[in-house]
Amino acid sequence: MGWLFSILLSCIAFVIYFLTVGHWLTIRSTPKKADAIHVLGGDSCDFHRTKHAISLYRSGVADTIIFTGADTSLQSVLAISESLGLPKTKRFSVDSCQSTLDEALGMRKLHKAWRSIIIITDIYHTRRAVHTFQKILPQITVFSSPAYNSNYNERFWWKTEAGFVDVFVETAKIIYYFIKYGINPI
Repeated sequence: MGWLFSILLSCIAFVIYFLTVGHWLTIRSTPKKADAIHVLGGDSCDFHRTKHAISLYRSGVADTIIFTGADTSLQSVLAISESLGLPKTKRFSVDSCQSTLDEALGMRKLHKAWRSIIIITDIYHTRRAVHTFQKILPQITVFSSPAYNSNYNERFWWKTEAGFVDVFVETAKIIYYFIKYGINPI
């Protein structure tokens, strides 16, 4: 009888996880003003992260945008930002970033006196990104303004293959970051 209770409890826990994980992964906290906007690498071919950052820049939320990433993808994002009207004097870039941790460490190397930043990334990636930046840069207030991605819906993430993969990969990465780097996602 104890094994039946364990199976029932496991099923209930899985259903709760399944229904709430999309919302749990999401952190939204766009301020009225910040020192900089940081666009994390991995922007897709539609450049939704870059476009969202430039929209925030144009609204006056911050007057500087930081781009991180690697090689040609970073160069593509920089070219798109320029074509969208972002002056080169209003941007910084950090190359050779292969992970969210690399991006936080790369920002630390910029040695700027920023006190607050807004992270731009995909919705499902915001929790790990915010907590990673808070751990690496404790002197900076970290906000999150996720970029809309048509492949992901935080409420119905399981309805698309991309959403399903994104949630399970991100959940595994959160566990990895907690074990490897001590980054608490809560």
